[in-house]
Amino acid sequence: MKTIEEAAHEYFREGQLGFKPAANTEAAFIAGVKFAQRWISVKEELPPCSDEDILIKGIDYRGHKGVVDIGYMHEKTQRVENFISLSGEVLEVTHWRPIELK
Repeated sequence: MKTIEEAAHEYFREGQLGFKPAANTEAAFIAGVKFAQRWISVKEELPPCSDEDILIKGIDYRGHKGVVDIGYMHEKTQRVENFISLSGEVLEVTHWRPIELK
């Protein structure tokens, strides 16, 4: 996952400069909020293996999509099957994101 600094550098590299300062500040703020709220697909990237809890989203045992829980990666092999849902609600993880961005 990109750090905040990497995302900011990428944002400005993509040609977002050239606006009036107030408009640029507003665009930068909106881009930052979108980055912080983004769910990462497990098809795109898996979280690093650690004891650190993350937010997970997926499908529960009733087939409901979009169920959110706290969990973590169980083993260092970094496979989708190794997510652990702390409440046991999410059976198939489709997305994740850190609880706190660094």
